[in-house]
Amino acid sequence: IEALVERDRLAADLARLDARTGGPATGAAVAAIDDLRARADSVLGLWGETASPPLATERPLDYRRRMLAAVQRHAPRWQNKDLSRTHGDALGFAEEMIYADARAAAYDPATVPAGTMRAVRERDAAGRLVTKWIGREPVWMDVFLSPGARGTVNKNAGAE
Repeated sequence: IEALVERDRLAADLARLDARTGGPATGAAVAAIDDLRARADSVLGLWGETASPPLATERPLDYRRRMLAAVQRHAPRWQNKDLSRTHGDALGFAEEMIYADARAAAYDPATVPAGTMRAVRERDAAGRLVTKWIGREPVWMDVFLSPGARGTVNKNAGAE
Protein backbone atom coordinates (compact mmCIF):
# COMPACT_ATOMS: atom_id res chain seq x y z
CA ILE A 1 0.00 0.00 0.00
CA GLU A 2 2.87 2.42 0.74
CA ALA A 3 4.23 1.84 -2.75
CA LEU A 4 0.85 2.71 -4.29
CA VAL A 5 0.61 5.91 -2.25
CA GLU A 6 4.15 6.88 -3.30
CA ARG A 7 3.34 6.12 -6.96
CA ASP A 8 0.22 8.31 -6.81
CA ARG A 9 2.18 11.11 -5.15
CA LEU A 10 4.86 10.96 -7.86
CA ALA A 11 2.22 10.89 -10.60
CA ALA A 12 0.59 13.98 -9.10
CA ASP A 13 3.96 15.74 -8.90
CA LEU A 14 4.66 14.91 -12.56
CA ALA A 15 1.21 16.13 -13.59
CA ARG A 16 1.81 19.47 -11.82
CA LEU A 17 5.23 19.78 -13.47
CA ASP A 18 3.79 18.97 -16.91
CA ALA A 19 1.05 21.56 -16.40
CA ARG A 20 3.62 24.19 -15.44
CA THR A 21 5.99 23.47 -18.32
CA GLY A 22 3.45 22.78 -21.04
CA GLY A 23 3.73 19.02 -21.00
CA PRO A 24 6.46 16.45 -21.15
CA ALA A 25 9.43 17.11 -23.39
CA THR A 26 8.44 15.23 -26.51
CA GLY A 27 10.84 14.36 -29.29
CA ALA A 28 9.14 16.92 -31.52
CA ALA A 29 9.61 19.72 -28.95
CA VAL A 30 13.27 18.85 -28.46
CA ALA A 31 13.81 18.74 -32.23
CA ALA A 32 12.03 22.09 -32.64
CA ILE A 33 14.24 23.71 -30.00
CA ASP A 34 17.35 22.21 -31.60
CA ASP A 35 16.32 23.67 -34.97
CA LEU A 36 15.65 27.08 -33.41
CA ARG A 37 19.01 27.05 -31.65
CA ALA A 38 20.88 26.09 -34.83
CA ARG A 39 19.15 28.85 -36.77
CA ALA A 40 19.92 31.47 -34.13
CA ASP A 41 23.53 30.24 -33.92
CA SER A 42 23.94 30.64 -37.68
CA VAL A 43 23.25 34.38 -37.40
CA LEU A 44 24.59 35.13 -33.92
CA GLY A 45 27.84 33.39 -34.87
CA LEU A 46 28.40 36.08 -37.48
CA TRP A 47 28.48 38.58 -34.62
CA GLY A 48 30.80 36.47 -32.44
CA GLU A 49 27.98 35.27 -30.19
CA THR A 50 26.26 31.96 -29.59
CA ALA A 51 22.65 31.07 -28.93
CA SER A 52 21.99 30.38 -25.28
CA PRO A 53 20.69 26.93 -24.38
CA PRO A 54 17.00 26.51 -23.64
CA LEU A 55 15.87 26.74 -20.04
CA ALA A 56 14.74 23.49 -18.44
CA THR A 57 11.06 24.46 -18.48
CA GLU A 58 11.07 26.52 -21.68
CA ARG A 59 8.55 25.76 -24.40
CA PRO A 60 9.57 25.96 -28.07
CA LEU A 61 7.54 29.16 -28.63
CA ASP A 62 9.13 30.85 -25.62
CA TYR A 63 12.61 29.80 -26.76
CA ARG A 64 11.83 31.01 -30.28
CA ARG A 65 10.88 34.44 -28.94
CA ARG A 66 14.00 34.63 -26.76
CA MET A 67 16.30 33.75 -29.66
CA LEU A 68 14.45 36.21 -31.88
CA ALA A 69 15.11 38.96 -29.33
CA ALA A 70 18.82 38.05 -29.30
CA VAL A 71 19.04 38.27 -33.09
CA GLN A 72 16.84 41.39 -33.18
CA ARG A 73 19.60 43.38 -31.41
CA HIS A 74 21.67 43.05 -34.60
CA ALA A 75 18.89 43.89 -37.08
CA PRO A 76 19.06 47.69 -37.49
CA ARG A 77 15.53 48.17 -38.81
CA TRP A 78 14.04 45.99 -36.05
CA GLN A 79 16.05 46.95 -32.95
CA ASN A 80 13.35 49.11 -31.37
CA LYS A 81 10.30 47.08 -32.35
CA ASP A 82 8.21 45.37 -29.68
CA LEU A 83 7.26 41.87 -30.84
CA SER A 84 5.86 40.68 -27.51
CA ARG A 85 2.27 40.69 -28.77
CA THR A 86 3.03 39.38 -32.26
CA HIS A 87 1.71 35.88 -32.96
CA GLY A 88 1.18 33.34 -35.70
CA ASP A 89 2.00 34.25 -39.28
CA ALA A 90 2.95 37.81 -38.33
CA LEU A 91 5.63 36.50 -35.98
CA GLY A 92 6.95 34.18 -38.69
CA PHE A 93 7.06 37.04 -41.20
CA ALA A 94 8.86 39.33 -38.75
CA GLU A 95 11.24 36.51 -37.83
CA GLU A 96 12.26 35.96 -41.46
CA MET A 97 12.93 39.67 -41.93
CA ILE A 98 14.85 40.02 -38.66
CA TYR A 99 17.13 37.08 -39.42
CA ALA A 100 17.79 38.37 -42.96
CA ASP A 101 18.42 41.92 -41.68
CA ALA A 102 20.82 40.74 -38.96
CA ARG A 103 22.69 38.54 -41.46
CA ALA A 104 23.05 41.42 -43.94
CA ALA A 105 24.14 43.84 -41.20
CA ALA A 106 26.92 41.44 -40.14
CA TYR A 107 28.56 41.98 -43.54
CA ASP A 108 27.89 45.73 -43.70
CA PRO A 109 31.06 47.79 -43.10
CA ALA A 110 28.91 50.65 -41.77
CA THR A 111 28.09 48.56 -38.65
CA VAL A 112 31.76 48.49 -37.65
CA PRO A 113 33.23 51.42 -35.69
CA ALA A 114 35.76 53.52 -37.62
CA GLY A 115 39.33 52.32 -37.30
CA THR A 116 38.36 48.76 -36.36
CA MET A 117 37.44 45.55 -38.10
CA ARG A 118 35.11 42.74 -37.06
CA ALA A 119 35.65 39.06 -37.73
CA VAL A 120 32.63 37.37 -39.33
CA ARG A 121 32.84 33.59 -39.05
CA GLU A 122 30.63 31.28 -41.05
CA ARG A 123 30.71 27.65 -42.15
CA ASP A 124 31.03 26.98 -45.86
CA ALA A 125 29.28 24.15 -47.74
CA ALA A 126 32.02 21.70 -46.73
CA GLY A 127 31.68 22.60 -43.04
CA ARG A 128 34.93 24.56 -42.83
CA LEU A 129 35.03 27.68 -40.69
CA VAL A 130 35.68 30.73 -42.88
CA THR A 131 36.61 34.09 -41.37
CA LYS A 132 35.98 37.34 -43.24
CA TRP A 133 37.07 40.69 -41.88
CA ILE A 134 34.57 43.53 -42.19
CA GLY A 135 35.40 47.20 -41.75
CA ARG A 136 35.29 50.59 -43.42
CA GLU A 137 38.95 50.78 -44.28
CA PRO A 138 41.76 48.28 -44.34
CA VAL A 139 43.09 49.18 -40.88
CA TRP A 140 45.02 45.94 -40.69
CA MET A 141 47.34 47.26 -43.41
CA ASP A 142 48.35 50.36 -41.42
CA VAL A 143 51.29 48.57 -39.77
CA PHE A 144 52.71 47.70 -43.20
CA LEU A 145 52.41 51.16 -44.75
CA SER A 146 55.28 53.60 -44.71
CA PRO A 147 54.63 57.19 -43.73
CA GLY A 148 53.41 59.25 -46.64
CA ALA A 149 55.76 61.63 -48.44
CA ARG A 150 54.69 64.98 -49.83
CA GLY A 151 56.31 66.94 -52.55
CA THR A 152 55.66 69.25 -55.44
CA VAL A 153 56.51 69.01 -59.07
CA ASN A 154 58.26 71.94 -60.65
CA LYS A 155 56.81 72.01 -64.17
CA ASN A 156 59.05 74.90 -65.20
CA ALA A 157 62.37 73.24 -64.36
CA GLY A 158 64.60 73.01 -67.37
CA ALA A 159 62.29 75.12 -69.56
CA GLU A 160 64.88 77.81 -70.11
